[in-house]
Amino acid sequence: MQVYAMKMFNFIRYGETDNTIVFDLSHEQREAFLNPTNNESQLMDKIYAEVMADPIKHIESIKSGDIEFTEMACIAGIIGGNLDESNGSGKSTLFEAMCYAIYDKIIRRNVNTDKKGSAGDSVAIRLNGELPESLSECYVEMLFEVNGNIYIVKRGRSFQKNKKTGLPSNSSPFLSFNWINAPTKEDESQSSHRTGDTTTEITKAVNMNYEVFVNSIMFGQSDAGRFLTGTDKTRKEMLVSALGADQIVTGLLKDIRDALKERKEKVNELQITCGVIEDAIGKYASVEDFEKGIKESEDKIKQTNVDIAKIDSEISKLLQTDELKEIGRIKNEASKVKTDLSELEETKESQIKEWREHYKNVEASIKDKVSSIEKNKSRIIDIETKISAKSTAIKDFDGDKCNKALDIIEKAKVAKPEYEEKVATLGKESSTFVGSIASKESDLIRIVKDIKSLQEQIDKAGDKEVFICDKCKSNVTRDHIENELKKNQAEQKNLEEAISNLRKSKKEIEDKLTDIKDKVLKLVSKINAELEIKTKIKNHEEDIVRLEEIKKDLEEIIKSQKEQEEEIKLLEIKKKEYIDKGTAVKKQYEDKIVALNKRKEELIVEFKDANSKAATINNKIEVLEKEKKELVEEKGKLDSSIGSQKQFIITLQNDKKKLEETQKELKIEEKWYARYLLLEEISGLEGIQTKIVRKWLPLLNIHIKEVLNILTQGRMNLELFINNKSAIDIVLTGGQADTFLMLSGGERMIVRLAVDISLGLLIFSRTANKAEMIVLDEIFGPLDDSKTTAVFELLQMLKDKFKRVLVISHKDDINKKIPHQIIIEKEPGDFGYSKVKRIV
Repeated sequence: MQVYAMKMFNFIRYGETDNTIVFDLSHEQREAFLNPTNNESQLMDKIYAEVMADPIKHIESIKSGDIEFTEMACIAGIIGGNLDESNGSGKSTLFEAMCYAIYDKIIRRNVNTDKKGSAGDSVAIRLNGELPESLSECYVEMLFEVNGNIYIVKRGRSFQKNKKTGLPSNSSPFLSFNWINAPTKEDESQSSHRTGDTTTEITKAVNMNYEVFVNSIMFGQSDAGRFLTGTDKTRKEMLVSALGADQIVTGLLKDIRDALKERKEKVNELQITCGVIEDAIGKYASVEDFEKGIKESEDKIKQTNVDIAKIDSEISKLLQTDELKEIGRIKNEASKVKTDLSELEETKESQIKEWREHYKNVEASIKDKVSSIEKNKSRIIDIETKISAKSTAIKDFDGDKCNKALDIIEKAKVAKPEYEEKVATLGKESSTFVGSIASKESDLIRIVKDIKSLQEQIDKAGDKEVFICDKCKSNVTRDHIENELKKNQAEQKNLEEAISNLRKSKKEIEDKLTDIKDKVLKLVSKINAELEIKTKIKNHEEDIVRLEEIKKDLEEIIKSQKEQEEEIKLLEIKKKEYIDKGTAVKKQYEDKIVALNKRKEELIVEFKDANSKAATINNKIEVLEKEKKELVEEKGKLDSSIGSQKQFIITLQNDKKKLEETQKELKIEEKWYARYLLLEEISGLEGIQTKIVRKWLPLLNIHIKEVLNILTQGRMNLELFINNKSAIDIVLTGGQADTFLMLSGGERMIVRLAVDISLGLLIFSRTANKAEMIVLDEIFGPLDDSKTTAVFELLQMLKDKFKRVLVISHKDDINKKIPHQIIIEKEPGDFGYSKVKRIV
């Protein structure tokens, strides 16, 4: 993985400007940074924009050698112009940005307390702990390459304003990822703008998990101290994780433990099921007892059927009497009257409803047209107001004044190029004087240095007339040196006068330049008014056309108003017609309905008289119906009892069979549970993990020895091995003690650094995509100044293994020896923004 360019926008310490970095620059771009007249941060922003406009061209230029590749660069910080006060300037934030762009995580715990959680809105810049009022979004944009594939990732958060406070709140994430040199259209599907899909595609492209990234590319953030002081379990877990085998081991253990948990749950479930079935079987009677109860219930049902048949026969005889037949006749006639009455009412309502619907429709139409007329009245008032306004605007327009102003503008256009040419000429003259002054000042510095050297020789010679010259190493006389001194002093005076005169001339030209620029600005101000005047003329012409259109609209509305008033008159006539027809239908059916209601009342009287005569018979029938109901209910209970007892027999037989099957299944599950317990023990700390570690410890020892040889000139060594108890043991030689904790502070730092870097190098032996860049984040800070040479040997070793080495440091001895430097400058004050500068 290789990073080429980055941008931080409102990210942690960085604001909205001066926050870009391009690691590789052309010779012309590097020269531009040396020019003191250029603003370094703004120049970097310009270069970044050019790179992102055509990133493929930029990267191809690096690989062809047209742009110089930065093999090693130092990241230093400035606060208040002081390189020694760089803590908090925002150096490490550059690499937090890399980690955030790819993984949505922040490395340092003081920013994100949960290293495994997403960064959330902790990445947004804060002033005095609060989000800035104007904040709408924050993001990191990064151009990088993996295995020849070039990508641009942009990750950030957008903020909405709180309606009550007006302050930013309720942030939401956004993410885009583009494969910009995809060979085919199908491959472009790896680019995505949907957050879930994009995260998956980034993981595929980088092919390096977060832990590998943090403990390899982002050096200085790993946990080697925990490795040296931790338990055997801690060391093995760290090594397995560094080798990328943790997914194998934890995955295997997870599968085993998941299966073990599943089997245990199954065993418990089967044991409970067996207990429940046994309890249920114990509650049931025997099959023979159930069969005896069924036989008794069936005999009772036969007798009940005989009794019900006798009651039905008696009820049938009673229903054939004259009294009950008369009641039946009355009921039939009453039913017919009720039906006829219902049909008449329904027919009447149907016909009345038809005319009522017509009436409602006409009334709704009248209401709509009245409403339309009222709206038109309001529109007529609005249109008359617009006509009055347009007429006033047309009358007030001053065309002559506008034409005179346009004539003045044309003259300003003619005069502007002449003044701009004068500005360019005076600018060149000013630049010439700047070069001349710089040249004279350089000569003056040389003369002053020579005068100082000659005076020192005279003072050193004392009373001697002849002595050896410090410069030419030959004999010279005092007079000769004194004459040389006078010549140089005279030349010094001439140079000082010349520089003074040049500065006066430069000042005169700059004053003229300022005066002409003011005139140019006035001309530009006049020219800029052209659009406003032409717009006024155009608006006047449009007002004339629009006035006629509005008058026509008014005529159309008035005409429509009159037509609608005529339609309302016709609708009122129809409304009255529908009311009259509805009244006629109602009268047509009223006489028939009154006659049927009268017959209905007569039948009610007849029914009461007949019902009184048949009361004794009805009472007998009621008693018989009650007896029959009781017998039917008893029969139902007997039927239900028979069904329940038959179901109990089936359930009991099924439970006994299910108990046998469950007991067999329980024995099988208990065997599998025992097997998985054994597999869990084999796959634990003393099993697979120890075998993995034993295989890779020799390579780790080689890396540790290589780093310690550089940092201690071969004086110290550390070796890791598996002892006879299958634990990782450490042997330290050459230091003040044979255990890590008993070493001196400096030696502990060196050993930690060696193990730290070696763990990172071990990671690269297992990653699918080998990192081409390594970041060393202030890992040399605690080393004393005597180790500077060893530090650079270590950097050269890492430079042989990686294409780009980035060093964050505020140690001046280290910074000066690295040819390429990136300076991070923090503005004065507790809440100043950080800015990216680039110097060579």
